[in-house]
Amino acid sequence: MKFQSLKSYFQLLGAYLLFFTLLRLAFVLVFKDAAYPALELLKAFLVGFRLDLSLSALFAGAPFVPLYALAQWKLSEKFSLLISKIYYGALNVVLLLLAVSEFPFYREYSSRLNHLFFEYFANPLELFVTLSGIKWVVPLAAVFIVLAALGAYWGARGAAALLGRRNSGGPVSVAWQLLLVAALTVVFTRGGLQRRPINWGAAFFSGEHFLNQTALNGSFNLFHHYQIYLEEKGKKTAAEEYFAPAEALRIAREAYGPAVEKPQSLFRMAKGPARPNIVLVFMESFSPEHVGALGAPESLSPEFDKLSSGGVLFTNFYSNGTRTSRAMVAALSSFPPLPGVNLTKKIEAQQKMPTAAHYLAELGYDCVFMYGGDRDFEDMGGFVRQNGFARVYDKSDFKPWSRHKNPIGVFDAELFEGADSVLAGLPQPFFAAVMTLTNHGPYLLPPDYKDAAGLEQEKRTFKYSDYALGRFFELARKRDYFRNTIFLVMADHPVHYGAFGPAKFRSPLLVYSPLIKNPHKEPKLSSQMDLPPTLLRLAGSTARQEELPFWGQPLAERNAAMPVFCLEDPYFGVITDKFFYRETLSGGEGRLFDLKDNPAQDDAEDARLRAQARSALQLSRELFFGGRAGRPWKAPAARLH
Repeated sequence: MKFQSLKSYFQLLGAYLLFFTLLRLAFVLVFKDAAYPALELLKAFLVGFRLDLSLSALFAGAPFVPLYALAQWKLSEKFSLLISKIYYGALNVVLLLLAVSEFPFYREYSSRLNHLFFEYFANPLELFVTLSGIKWVVPLAAVFIVLAALGAYWGARGAAALLGRRNSGGPVSVAWQLLLVAALTVVFTRGGLQRRPINWGAAFFSGEHFLNQTALNGSFNLFHHYQIYLEEKGKKTAAEEYFAPAEALRIAREAYGPAVEKPQSLFRMAKGPARPNIVLVFMESFSPEHVGALGAPESLSPEFDKLSSGGVLFTNFYSNGTRTSRAMVAALSSFPPLPGVNLTKKIEAQQKMPTAAHYLAELGYDCVFMYGGDRDFEDMGGFVRQNGFARVYDKSDFKPWSRHKNPIGVFDAELFEGADSVLAGLPQPFFAAVMTLTNHGPYLLPPDYKDAAGLEQEKRTFKYSDYALGRFFELARKRDYFRNTIFLVMADHPVHYGAFGPAKFRSPLLVYSPLIKNPHKEPKLSSQMDLPPTLLRLAGSTARQEELPFWGQPLAERNAAMPVFCLEDPYFGVITDKFFYRETLSGGEGRLFDLKDNPAQDDAEDARLRAQARSALQLSRELFFGGRAGRPWKAPAARLH
């Protein structure tokens, strides 16, 4: 056949395109969470087809050209067919395994495969332990093995069939066809003839998270993120410039600038020491959907609820990211989360970052950090150690209180017992950050915990964490340090599930102390980035906000017009008292919503919040990658450019 080269090429691409289409169909059937218009679903498939074609052309089409050419000569025919069988067999295995991996990954992160896939494989022990608690991991492994074998067989057999066909038109016919195939491969890989090659941002065509995720190709997304991952590992990613640098700085100063002159009376304190002790507790995945004090219909937090009646409970408080290390940076450094790998893992994190611990240490505080897991997880231990914390404790330091084996760390109750003992031995005043771990997959519990036996494992683990928190306060009340201590209890982040919206970031924050005289529920908008300057105020510092590098403002002085910046790849945005704005990091069109995730129409607010979100993203990246994260920037006299 004169056109056998072209026919074989399109048959090859067609097989992979069919595979990705069926995978997308399976994704819709498994995860569709609402009734979407048929035309919108069809559009998701058509948009996704470009990504499918790009990936297929790159990994299947490009190798076809040299392999088919070699197969036309008898001297190299056997070699070409052997290499083809090995390559396409291996490619099929990889694509099939990634396809199966997409389903548990999306269940955990509401996203097709991305850079988190590599971050977990960078910690294989943690990955294994997390998976070991999932009841379907054994049958899933069996599916992997079967699919891998079938993929290798189909790949080898298909490659031999397609490349083994000879062209009847002679060498000239083969040459021009392969040149045409090579040109088509370049066009398909680029996603068309447009100026820039297609990227994952092309999939974000809708205001509906699920439709965008449907359009994505998980393997394409993973490959693209791997390029970013390697780029960041080497040095840094280039910042998006939405504005001229001076304009970004001006907008950010207006949005996130100095606090109001007259503070509210959020915390009325009984007479106590000028420098009270401060304990900041990060509760792993302590979502408001289970917190009765925040209106949950089924409260799994009786201990937190009891504490709330004696403190100031913030009901309109938000996390700035959806990862523990991002919460840690926001709550300790008052610095926005950045795209890509977590800030603590970036090369530039080796610079001195602003932290509450740094400034509290200057006021005479002894600063310690305590974590129930491994201090080296996402380089958190190194980050806090170089930025103000005198000592870092992790699971290895809490062995004297650990009664039960836990492969990922110590159970929360044991962590709190050890933390209480450490605090009792510290010189006052002290500042301690305590970070729990148990309420995280694989949701293991100590064998002596018998409560809530009828609940599903995730809910039961949540209730255990609440029990452990209550136990901590029970122990602390018996200590001398308790009467001079202010406790701040919050979630590091809510659960990962769900679309990018206000509910994904809303978190509990309780400020509790025997010194507080006005317990109440406080509806003021605030976020984790407001905690560092708040801690300084609680410690008696009078430092002005424009003299500090913090992005947040003290809770009592927080400007009502200041938005909450939030980010979870591939989105970023801002939250206000009335609206929520989001857009994609790839530069897709932004959308304005109300706080219930309904599309909103207000051109002035849309433009204002877009500028505030973009300026925060641009300026924070510029400061961080430029080594200026610790430099004051809010005062007009600050020179950053």
